[in-house]
Amino acid sequence: DVEELCVEETVAGSAHPRLVDADSGEVVFSGAYGGSSSRESCFETGVYDGEFNKKLKRKRRSHGLSGYHSIGFAGLDAPADLVRSALSETLREIREDIAPRNATVRAQFVTEALDPMVRADPRFEQALKISSKDPFTSCAMWTGMAEEYPEAPAVMHNLGACAEATSDFQAAQGHYAKAAELSVQYSADGVTAGDAFVKALRKLSIQRSDLEILEELTAPWMPVEETEEDPASS
Repeated sequence: DVEELCVEETVAGSAHPRLVDADSGEVVFSGAYGGSSSRESCFETGVYDGEFNKKLKRKRRSHGLSGYHSIGFAGLDAPADLVRSALSETLREIREDIAPRNATVRAQFVTEALDPMVRADPRFEQALKISSKDPFTSCAMWTGMAEEYPEAPAVMHNLGACAEATSDFQAAQGHYAKAAELSVQYSADGVTAGDAFVKALRKLSIQRSDLEILEELTAPWMPVEETEEDPASS
């Protein structure tokens, strides 16, 4: 017979997120969320050796632990895997509430061409005009114009808006950044990017950062196995 000492570890987490409109500063969402994770670990503390003790009226035990047994985590960090599991449970609901995986994304086109050659091209106004009714054709036109006018800020921005509308946030951010850089030469002082370009880039950058954090925290956790270093290689 084996005697065991079992310890249960529990980590609880809570979050009180607030979603604030970047333009108005108004709190558009707030809530309270909580989650927990626990596990039980058992250790062999003694084995009955089979010798009968008449005074104690039971078989004598030999212990791996002696005296007063106390196990705790005072002053120690909580186990990383339990913390991650508790965070995952807590943040999964937040992610579903404020950043659903299936969502309609609104991206705005820039209507001022800036580049004189693009302004003279009738496709610019045509692509804007049909964008609300036929966005796919409009985006195909922006793609074609981007090949012809790769240095036109409005064209690159609108190509980024098409990418954002299809949830290709990485491509969208790249197009927005390039458009903002290209717009500097058309500004009054020659050093400042246009407001519309900067605003779109900032909004998407914040959105991507938030999504990446939530994705990382809610992704399935896989332990990393430590490998012993080869003495010959050191």
